[in-house]
Amino acid sequence: MDNFAAYGAFDEIAREIECGEDPRSGLQELAHALDASLAEQPNTVLGMALALTIRRHRLPPFLLRGPVETRLRHLDVHAYATREELLAFLKRLVHPTGRVCLRLLGRADERTEVLADALANGVQLTAWLVDLPAVWSRGRLPIPMEDLTRFGVGLKQLGEARHDDAFRRLMAHQIARAREWLARGWPLAEELGPWHGRQLAFFLRWHAAALNAIEVGDFAVLRKRPRGGVLRALACLSASAATTRAPALS
Repeated sequence: MDNFAAYGAFDEIAREIECGEDPRSGLQELAHALDASLAEQPNTVLGMALALTIRRHRLPPFLLRGPVETRLRHLDVHAYATREELLAFLKRLVHPTGRVCLRLLGRADERTEVLADALANGVQLTAWLVDLPAVWSRGRLPIPMEDLTRFGVGLKQLGEARHDDAFRRLMAHQIARAREWLARGWPLAEELGPWHGRQLAFFLRWHAAALNAIEVGDFAVLRKRPRGGVLRALACLSASAATTRAPALS
């Protein structure tokens, strides 16, 4: 199990636990397992692989503990009043993941970390928009309350999946914000060189295409999930093979 596989598996398990039936107990158990890996006393195969990765790359414990602790603290937080509150949550939740990945690549410095933070925001905001019904069904609203007020969309409307002009304007605004973060961080793909840069470019193009799909679907994300599929994957793959530069995100 290579370094990215070990850390990626750990991060994915945290995400799955958060969406499970008993997230508090699961996240607490995961936190204990992480502490065991940090102490180099793991008792699972994944824990051993993670412990080796931590030692080899000298990963700071706070970057690993941060997302798990944030998920635990925010289990009972269902909405954020302002954009600033939501961004503060993102900083604690997803910025550490990008910074760990930079360390695994040996590319962590002030510039790349700033770019990775911006991409982390854009990718997470996109994921929430694509999966808005599922996120909403778990009792979390990933859209600031101030934006709902600004565009005249109520919580009742979200619960009823009512799709009108006000909701379209709200979604267009959220998409613009996600694109802004993706565009701000996209130069990281050029920083990482031809191989890792193209891998990152593919990942980012996939998310950018998901935002396009929401628009093409008339912003009706509460009724149906934007379609992905093989054609989108092939388009993103061919574009990323040609260049790591960002497409026109507008």
